[in-house]
Amino acid sequence: MAKKKKTCSICQRKDVLLSLPNGFICEECAAQSAEAVLDQWQQQLQKQFDVYVSSCSKSKTADEPEPIHQARVNGRKLRSLLEFLNVPKKHPLLKTIKKIHSLLNPIREADVFLNAFSRRKQTVFQEVSDYVEQDRYKHKKKLQKQLPDLVEKLKMVEWPSFMQNELPSYALRIRQRARVQSFEQDFRERVAHYHQTADAHGKQADISIEALHKVRIRSKALRYMYGDLAERTSRDFSEEEAYFKAIQSQFGDINDLQDGLKKLKQYKKKINTPRNETKKAVKKLKKRLAEKVEKVSLKSEETKQPNQSA
Repeated sequence: MAKKKKTCSICQRKDVLLSLPNGFICEECAAQSAEAVLDQWQQQLQKQFDVYVSSCSKSKTADEPEPIHQARVNGRKLRSLLEFLNVPKKHPLLKTIKKIHSLLNPIREADVFLNAFSRRKQTVFQEVSDYVEQDRYKHKKKLQKQLPDLVEKLKMVEWPSFMQNELPSYALRIRQRARVQSFEQDFRERVAHYHQTADAHGKQADISIEALHKVRIRSKALRYMYGDLAERTSRDFSEEEAYFKAIQSQFGDINDLQDGLKKLKQYKKKINTPRNETKKAVKKLKKRLAEKVEKVSLKSEETKQPNQSA
């Protein structure tokens, strides 16, 4: 039987071939493929960066909660792309994005609390809401003072430097399928850790709820990752996005209740509400939190297997 001739799997050329796992590619096609991959990353990153900077600017001037929320979400999406590229966590670019997130975070936490609890009639929630609003005002002033310089540094120094000098080495070095499998493996390990912790300490233990929170954070990152893949590759990952969104959506009420308990604890010595009323409010929130935690459905055997087609 005659041996199959070695040819480029794209253009069928027979000279200057590079070996691939499933065939061969010539140097010219390899260069064109690399250029296409880099172009995809440049377009997607620049688009997300522009959205992020715009949302940061809006968060500085707007009084309503949504611009703060969008700035945080868009920052997370940008960080998700950079994480997929394997950019180190201590990279100056990521450190600046993290600083911006730390300015936005306490404002968002205040908004979440006020949305969930400020309209309740109990005196304890009314008093705590007043303090939360005061703290929100202070954090917003801090944001308005510090955010412009951080965004300017991103726009004028760190982002151009990264895109021009570093992106090619990151974009052309990663193996997409391996990164997808790494993300999903990390998710499964977090699920396993949650089950081990819940079995050892009970679902309602603080350590178990913290482990559950880490699952939530990773499910959100995977949802973003598959959305990014769909945009970058023009392929359909809607099933994967829906899967991780469904997991993430279980935890919204849990997060709100935890935030409520955190704020009651933070301000209990400042408010004038009788101690027994505060205790009743705390007890009620803890009961609801326990109910929500017990209802979480996160079975190890149902966690998604690595996507082999990514």
